[in-house]
Amino acid sequence: MKKIILLTIFFIPIYVFCQKGGNNDFNEKKLNSSDSNAYFIQKNIYRLTIATPLKNLSYYVPDIMLLGNYEHALDKNVSVAVNAGVRMYNQSFGVYVADPVTSYHFTGTAEIRYYYALQNRTKKLRHTKNYTGGYLSLSQYLLTNPFAIQSKSKQVSEKDAAPKQAGIYLNIGYQKQFKQFYFNGYGGILILNETSTTVSGFNGALQAVVSIGYVFK
Repeated sequence: MKKIILLTIFFIPIYVFCQKGGNNDFNEKKLNSSDSNAYFIQKNIYRLTIATPLKNLSYYVPDIMLLGNYEHALDKNVSVAVNAGVRMYNQSFGVYVADPVTSYHFTGTAEIRYYYALQNRTKKLRHTKNYTGGYLSLSQYLLTNPFAIQSKSKQVSEKDAAPKQAGIYLNIGYQKQFKQFYFNGYGGILILNETSTTVSGFNGALQAVVSIGYVFK
């Protein structure tokens, strides 16, 4: 509860500052360009994405996440983004265990993003539609206990499935929208582990995620 209160205290001043400093109609303004649509930022952006977290590649069995994504513009350079959906989590146990334990979880993130290069991209007449560009973010990640588990190997059991996880990450990423196609890739480091589960490497202490999707008009 204390951590939630601290996060709330952290986000409120940023939100208030952005609301005062930003123009409510900034997302409706078209910049001077031969292709003004390439610089248009919607106030509310809705996406449907498929994502995969990159884990230990020596015996990598990909996870798949199906997520609904909502991003709300606070200012020209600042937004809040929320993801929610289902994750198929493959818990691998090395090259000598052929089949992972596959579990299905509800998952979600909430983050605040700062797009550090939008003005520079605009000056160079580079595409910035719906926050296309690099960003820094602070995100709250949540993975519930599994609601379904599948194990094919006799060497491991359902008890070896991925447990619930929660943590706060500091990320750097890049996203791009081309027409209605969406791409996002980011990496991050865990700065606060909110569960008793020990984390290390790409099993929680570090994260790298690639996603593609569709942007609704």
